[in-house]
Amino acid sequence: DFAEDSPLITRGTNLCLCMYPHDVAEKLFFKKYEDKDFDSEDENHDVRKTPFCAQWADKDGQGRIGLTPDLIEYAELTKNIVSVGVYNRVEIWSEENWQAYLDGKIVWDEKEKKYVRKSNPEEDKPAEPQE
Repeated sequence: DFAEDSPLITRGTNLCLCMYPHDVAEKLFFKKYEDKDFDSEDENHDVRKTPFCAQWADKDGQGRIGLTPDLIEYAELTKNIVSVGVYNRVEIWSEENWQAYLDGKIVWDEKEKKYVRKSNPEEDKPAEPQE
């Protein structure tokens, strides 16, 4: 339950953040590694990248959750945010990235190896005047 324990906030896909209740995060990110030997590079890589850029959220006296600068930067959070409940987590989006996602403009950049917001130069041009 988000209200009871400190949730885990981590980078999501598509330039958003994912917030998991404490018990779900424990199961997803930690308990699955209990029986691993970590003798293969794949297992080591997986366990190293899982907590990358994640934080257990602390609430202030008013119940607000602070975010680290790297999470804010990754999700491009500025002023307005959109929160979306998805299965076992809450996704936190910048208003601009949420709209770009809905418009199909958040894509994987193979060269950069990350999600980016694409812009279509044709869409950015001003409309031609009608005669």
